[in-house]
Amino acid sequence: LDDLQWAESLILELVLGELLGCVGDGENAHRFLFVGLYRDNEVCDGHPLYAQLVRLRNSASVNVTEICLPAFSKGDMSDMIAAELRLPTRIVAELGDVVHRKTSGHILFAVELLNSMLRDSTIHFGLNSRRYCWRWETICSLKTDDNVASFIISNLSTWPPETLHTLRILACFGFHTDQGVLELLDASCVAPSGGLKSCIQNLVNIGVIEIVGGLVSFTHDLIQQNVYEEFELHQRQNLHYDIGVFLGAKVFANLTSTETESLEIRFDQMYISESKSAGESVISERSLLSIATDHINSAGPDFIVGQPQKELFAKWNLLVGKEMANISNFGSALHYYEEGIRFIGDGVWLDEYITNGKKLCFGLYEGAAAASLATRKGDLVEYYTSFIFQHASFENSLPSWIILMLSIESSGRYNEVLEKGINLFRRLGFVIPLSPPGPTEIMASLLSTSQMASSFTLSQIVDSRHYPIDDHKRNLFKLYTALIISTYALSSPYLPLLSFEMVQYSLRNTVFTPESAVAFAALGYFKVILAQNYLRGKFWANVALEMLKNSRPISATVQVNFTVNAYIMTWFVPMRESSRKLFETYRLGMKVGDFTMSMYALGLSLRYALLEGENL
Repeated sequence: LDDLQWAESLILELVLGELLGCVGDGENAHRFLFVGLYRDNEVCDGHPLYAQLVRLRNSASVNVTEICLPAFSKGDMSDMIAAELRLPTRIVAELGDVVHRKTSGHILFAVELLNSMLRDSTIHFGLNSRRYCWRWETICSLKTDDNVASFIISNLSTWPPETLHTLRILACFGFHTDQGVLELLDASCVAPSGGLKSCIQNLVNIGVIEIVGGLVSFTHDLIQQNVYEEFELHQRQNLHYDIGVFLGAKVFANLTSTETESLEIRFDQMYISESKSAGESVISERSLLSIATDHINSAGPDFIVGQPQKELFAKWNLLVGKEMANISNFGSALHYYEEGIRFIGDGVWLDEYITNGKKLCFGLYEGAAAASLATRKGDLVEYYTSFIFQHASFENSLPSWIILMLSIESSGRYNEVLEKGINLFRRLGFVIPLSPPGPTEIMASLLSTSQMASSFTLSQIVDSRHYPIDDHKRNLFKLYTALIISTYALSSPYLPLLSFEMVQYSLRNTVFTPESAVAFAALGYFKVILAQNYLRGKFWANVALEMLKNSRPISATVQVNFTVNAYIMTWFVPMRESSRKLFETYRLGMKVGDFTMSMYALGLSLRYALLEGENL
């Protein structure tokens, strides 16, 4: 019988009774051979099989022979492979090491693995070399079999405490861990008394983990899952917390207390402190802080005691969320913002005693709204912006209004966007008529704007691009650009009126940014369409393009290029050239995430190409 360690007590009693009942004396003696197999690492003092084995050993009438079959050593494995492949041991030594690691020295698993490599020709007979050969890259990338993983898991309880603790640390990181991060942890109180390095090497030798390209990985996900889930929740949270605090301290150790309390810490202010080991030199501060934050999040806010600590960890999530958003990883950014919100809770909005409490809340909720917009989660945009509208001043909530308008626009509710945008401009002090302006009002506004703009030269405007712009002015133009798609889609007469208002505001306040360039491009368009002044229209188009130079592409960049190439420059260049420029605008829009304007640009590009006689 095989796997006796899993047999029920009743079955074991039955087997023992049969064995003892077959025994007799003299002529009544019976000859009976019973072979039982079990895993000795799973049978301890309290196991039902252990008690039955003791009774058999103590029986005077039953001869018990016990044969222990240990796992193959590396040398044994190499000798067996050498004998089977008819090759010297020195040639198969490396192959034997890999097979030993992948099977933990279990002979049945080793034979199965070798047979599978023969079947798929990973090991094959080479006609030129006249001996067995193998593809080394394929062998090194072999995955550990499920049966081997289960065998390893069954042995975990017999391993030394230091090895188990190391394995738990690795499991807390997930399937992979950066080797440099582990080198950092080796000097911490988190590591076992003998250090991580020797334990990790032992785990590599027995095939539990492998190190490839600076990454320490489990050989099978079942091992990681079992190790992680087998120790208690509180122990797991405590280990996550200790790892997160240690790694976070490494990032922030060089900052003063004032800088640490600030929400404006930049990653270029950080470096990994103190003496640097080989591992520290290759880990970026961004990666280290995100890893530390992941561990703190895994511990969870319920594990953290004290509001100041919760606020600190919420701040870490805010920093990592901003970094994720900067590299356009908005899904991850939203995750970190939401984790930060979990740490502070809703009550911090009203708690005046929390350091930077409202500012921290504002950053997390606004970041979550922006990331939700980028990931097309309109319900979350409305949820997070509603908190900001409740607790922040109108001035501070203006960016959130813009985010909400863009979210509503993406669902095609253009009239709602227009209504909100016009009301916001009125609250900001702009004189906007209650009813849509007529042709007379529009032409009067165009005339007054042209008169004001005529006193400015191109060089004056270009030279003023580098003047500092405060957030209020920049937000005004962002509000205007947020209305462009809706007013364009509705052919609203508010579009020219708002454009002329923004040009005048820009000239009065010396605001020449990529966002204000949209208004100047619109002025050029209306000079062509309404006044038939093509040269002045081209002039303002060039002004708008000059404002974009040396600036990072944003949605406003796409809007300017669309307006200029679709409606102004088409009067001065061949239609084929306009088609090419619009296609470039389409590609730029897709890169920056302005999909609506991208589709407008693509549609006109194809139309112009068709009119030029090109095959689509």
